[in-house]
Amino acid sequence: MTRFLTVLRYFRHGYGSKDSRIIKAMVLALGCLATVHVATFVAWAYDDLISRFGAFDRLDAMPRTALVQLLAIYMVSFISQCFFTTRIWILTHKWYLASPIAILALINIIAGITQTTLSGIGAAATAACDLLITATLCWILNKKRTGIKMTDTLLDNLIILAINRGAVTSLAALFNLILFVWRPDAMIFMSQLS
Repeated sequence: MTRFLTVLRYFRHGYGSKDSRIIKAMVLALGCLATVHVATFVAWAYDDLISRFGAFDRLDAMPRTALVQLLAIYMVSFISQCFFTTRIWILTHKWYLASPIAILALINIIAGITQTTLSGIGAAATAACDLLITATLCWILNKKRTGIKMTDTLLDNLIILAINRGAVTSLAALFNLILFVWRPDAMIFMSQLS
């Protein structure tokens, strides 16, 4: 619900009034995909806890809602990673910084679409991409120092934000990978995605 309210606030209060149509479309797509993610999670939980109550032999079967949920998660990840890739390109105009991130983001979405067979590769690419985004943003921001205290303090705060964001998303992707490798048949790797 908070994701929906954030998107609603973005459009209603004009926070994105200066953003391009592509950015506005991206925010709308992320809001829709996040809503699909939550709705399919609730449907899956209902199916497991209500519809299949007591049918323990059927609990290991992955319902269609789980596949839709996974696809929504990977699409949110891909759109976010593409956004940060474009920001890195805009800041530097260096293909050797943006290209590896874009390639890992593509691997992430391709593996996400073919989730049933390539979950491990998708999770590894997601973790690697998030780590590379974090490292690249920190490197770029560090190179932009001017020696002016206010600017350098702002850059320090942006670096801390990038590290915190990267650490959380990378740890989540790594945890997903570990759970998938440990017990792919039990679907416990899905528990940390929601």
